[in-house]
Amino acid sequence: MALQQQTRTSLRAAIANSGAFKELKGLLEMNSVGVASATFSVAAEAANNIDTTIQCKDEFGNNVAGVRSLDINIVGQSGGTGFNANTYTVSATTGAVVEVVASKVLRVLTNSTGQAVIRLTNAGAVTCYLALVLPNGSQTVSAAIAHT
Repeated sequence: MALQQQTRTSLRAAIANSGAFKELKGLLEMNSVGVASATFSVAAEAANNIDTTIQCKDEFGNNVAGVRSLDINIVGQSGGTGFNANTYTVSATTGAVVEVVASKVLRVLTNSTGQAVIRLTNAGAVTCYLALVLPNGSQTVSAAIAHT
C-alpha cells in the first residue's frame, strides 16, 4: 500500500510540473531546428563594397533550411567585442536586412536555405567583424572585413 501511495504522489507531482516539461520539450524542439552555428565567407573588396556570406548550421553542422531571423553586431575586435567606431552602409544581396541601429546592430532575415549575404560599404581604410548572436547567447564571429 505504501508503494501505491508513493507512486500516486510521484504522478501527481509530475502532472503538477507538466508545464515545465512542456517548456523544456519546446526548447529542445526549437534548438533541434534552430541555428547552432554559422560559417562566414568574406569576399574581396570591390568598389568599396565587401560581401560576407553567412550560412546558418544546425547542431550537426548541416545547413539550416528555412528563413531565420539573425541578430548581428558590427564589432571592432575578432573576439566579438567593442562596437566598431566606423559608419557603414549596410545592405543584403541575399536575404534581407530588416533593421539597422546606428550602423552597428543588424536584424537580418536569411533566404529559404538559411543563408544571408551582407554587404558593407565604406570608402575608408577600416576593418570590422560580423558577430552573429546565437540563440543560446553565445556568438560566432567572421574573419576580418577589411576595407582598403
